[in-house]
Amino acid sequence: MQFTYRGMIYYSTLLINISFFVLFSSYIKAVEIPPFYKKIAAHYQIPEELYYSIAMQESRRPKIGLPWPWTLNICGKGKYFNSQKEAADALKKALLDKCSVDIGLFQIHWQSHYDKFTSPEQALDPINNMNAAAIILTTERKRSKTNGWYEATGRYHSPGTKKLAESYRKSVYAILKKVQK
Repeated sequence: MQFTYRGMIYYSTLLINISFFVLFSSYIKAVEIPPFYKKIAAHYQIPEELYYSIAMQESRRPKIGLPWPWTLNICGKGKYFNSQKEAADALKKALLDKCSVDIGLFQIHWQSHYDKFTSPEQALDPINNMNAAAIILTTERKRSKTNGWYEATGRYHSPGTKKLAESYRKSVYAILKKVQK
C-alpha cells in the first residue's frame, strides 16, 4: 500500500484527533446540580434536572457557565453584577425608571410576580428567588392542559405566547441533556 503525502497528513490528523478525544473524553462530564437546587426541587416535587436547567437558561453567567444570583434583565437587557448590593442598587433605579425587570437566578419578572416577595431586594436573595421560581413552575404545571413539566417549562417563561414558550422550552431541554443527577 502506497501513501501519498496528502494521505499521510490526513491520517496523521485523524489519529491525533482520535487520540485527543480518547484522552480528554474522561474529563468531559455533564453539569452537576448544586445541593440547594436539589433540595428545593425535591420540596416542590420538580425534576431537579429540569429545575436546574431553567436556572442555567435564565442566569448562566458567561465565562463561569453557572447560574448567577446577581443577574437582572432591565428593559430587555441582561446584566450581571458582582455583588448583591450592586444588583440591588441597579434594581431600585430600574424600578424608579419604570423599566420591566427580571430578577435573580430564575429571572423572576417583577411586574408579574411581585406578590411573591415583600420587597424587590428580597427577590435578589437566592433562596427566595429559587422558591418563587418553584412556585411559578408548579403553578404553570397545574394550569397546563397536559399537567406536564414540558408544557409548564414553556409557560414559566411565556404563559400567553405559544411561539415564545416553545422556543424557550427547546432551549431549556437542550441544557437538560447536559445536566446529570
